[in-house]
Amino acid sequence: VDVFCATPRMDTDSADKNHADWRRLILTGLQQRNSREKGGFPELIASHENLQAALNHYKATINRLEHEKNQLEKLFEDAVKDDAHPSGKVDKKSVDQRALQKELMEALRRRAELADKVCEMTDMVKDKEGELVKKDKMIRDLEALVTTLRAESETNQQKYELELFVSKSVQEEHRNLTALYVKEREKSDELRRIVENLKAENQGLKDVRETKDKKDSRLSLSRLPFSANSTRQPSIPPADPSMERLSGDTARQHSLDAASSTYLSSGTQDQTHSLKKSSPSIKKRKNFAICPSSNVHQFDAHESDVSALCFSPDGTCLATGGSDKVVKVWTLKPDMQSVDPKCSVLSGNKASVMSVQFDPQCRVVLAASNDNTARLWTISEGKSKHILEGHSGKLLCAKFIADETHKVVTGSHDRTLKIWDLSQKSCIRTLFAGSSCNDVIAGKGMRTTVISGHLDTRIRFWDLRTTAAASEIALPGKVTSLDHNSERHLLLCCSRDDTLRLIDLRQNSIMSTFSSSGFKVGEDWSRACFSPDGQYIAAGSADGSVFVWEVASGRMKSKKEHTGSAVVVCGWHPSGQLFASGDRNRKVILWTS
Repeated sequence: VDVFCATPRMDTDSADKNHADWRRLILTGLQQRNSREKGGFPELIASHENLQAALNHYKATINRLEHEKNQLEKLFEDAVKDDAHPSGKVDKKSVDQRALQKELMEALRRRAELADKVCEMTDMVKDKEGELVKKDKMIRDLEALVTTLRAESETNQQKYELELFVSKSVQEEHRNLTALYVKEREKSDELRRIVENLKAENQGLKDVRETKDKKDSRLSLSRLPFSANSTRQPSIPPADPSMERLSGDTARQHSLDAASSTYLSSGTQDQTHSLKKSSPSIKKRKNFAICPSSNVHQFDAHESDVSALCFSPDGTCLATGGSDKVVKVWTLKPDMQSVDPKCSVLSGNKASVMSVQFDPQCRVVLAASNDNTARLWTISEGKSKHILEGHSGKLLCAKFIADETHKVVTGSHDRTLKIWDLSQKSCIRTLFAGSSCNDVIAGKGMRTTVISGHLDTRIRFWDLRTTAAASEIALPGKVTSLDHNSERHLLLCCSRDDTLRLIDLRQNSIMSTFSSSGFKVGEDWSRACFSPDGQYIAAGSADGSVFVWEVASGRMKSKKEHTGSAVVVCGWHPSGQLFASGDRNRKVILWTS
């Protein structure tokens, strides 16, 4: 019974407490609203309260005078009724009546004055209310102005942050250029000192040689075979007419130049001989490429998606990158029909690898990753050599510039391209594209030009001697990849409108378009490629097929099924006799004719 009785009591106490808190909360809110609304008009509210108090006072006075008037009228009526009484009383009453009449007139006069004052007060109240309305309108206008100014302030803040980011990038580029200038100046000074030392050494050698020549001439004259009685002069062989035209120093310089040219030619022959001797595995390449039609080898390259692949320039290796965050280097067997199951694993990335490329000497692998960095590894040791950090978005491409091993260009989703100098281990230039970059080209013969493809459907051509894009071409769809033929005058573009296009770089115009029923570009990073001889182009499709077109005729040459999963990367072997493709189901397939 105690339990059942205690429970309602506890509920009642809790309800009372909640009710009190609720009332306190309402009272606090009303007080805050009252102080907020009265804060701007304290003088106006005080004057209004004074007017209202005066009005109430005058109304009370009028009511009191009305009451007195009624009493006086009643007394007057009683006096009229008492006219039949004795004359002495009548005279007294008449006197009282006159006095009351005077008081009544005075009261009526005061009432009129008070009525006038009430009217004046009413007019003043109306004026104050009009002022209040104007003040309210002014407050609303000021609040709208404050809202507009806040929006403009936010916009200006965003512009300021963007300008600050650009300023920091420019300052960073300026620092890098200053450091590069200092280093180049130091190199120039060092080269100048070397040249001066060489000139001094050359002059010393000339002096020594002149002294030696004089000694040799005197020694040869002393050894000539003629007797004192003989009058016959020693026979001197005729001089070369060409040498007669040369003075002593010029002749010596001519002999030195001939010796140096002989040394250089012999060194070049030795170097060529050693190169041929050290690379016996490189076969003579044929001058035509195969159309892939036969699946000769299939293997699991990564744990999941294969997002990048590339053959080495010497044709001995295949590099692949995937969403398992590693780069793998596979060695091709001599018959080029399969790869060695044992591969080199290059690790260190923290996200998917989206692009891979060998350097021209096949000593380094360059990879771009979605962890906002690009990395370089040495193939022989498998160690990370450089980490290129500086982008604020994921990287989809990284390429060596003009087949050089010390300069790299990277494209990112932060809408910029960066030029890196590996000898300085820093970014030397930032190019602001205004759109996410999916692929770049900066190959052999393009020392001052970089071509980039973007998600805003534009292809931009950059002159590295300036900071702005020199020109651009707009396509109907997002650009996913770029490639050029061996002569570097045709540009292959793959876009998300499920077409491939050839652009003539000599005229910057679209030359032809390739498409087919069933062909569909599956990803924003799907790659298309040229064959080494420029005869074919190939691309993977979202339905798991590989499509090959003939460039000259524009017709589809073949369509081969992969493994059923979307094919995103493909590429030809440098000899053109082997083709590789990778899909999103960790498979890589090698094809031949």
